Amino acid sequence: MTAFGFGSVAFAVSGAQLFRSIYGFDTAQTGLLLGIPLLLGSVLGEMTAGGFSDWIVLRDARKREGERRYEARLQALWPAVLLLPVTILQWTV
Repeated sequence: MTAFGFGSVAFAVSGAQLFRSIYGFDTAQTGLLLGIPLLLGSVLGEMTAGGFSDWIVLRDARKREGERRYEARLQALWPAVLLLPVTILQWTV
């Protein structure tokens, strides 16, 4: 929820005003600029998240002699937590 809020909603609201005032974009240009990357990122994330979290569980199961702990999937959150501030700073610079 936090990643969604900071990664897409907060940026869409503030980014729309920035693109209008700094670059002079109209509504359609701003919508395309904000919509296409979010669409591509969401599609790629949905396609890779299942396989990545399964890999995390299998890696953890190998360490525990075959016992699968489903809470091991929580480790898949670390890349998102670490990359979210970097991507927000990239858009604002």
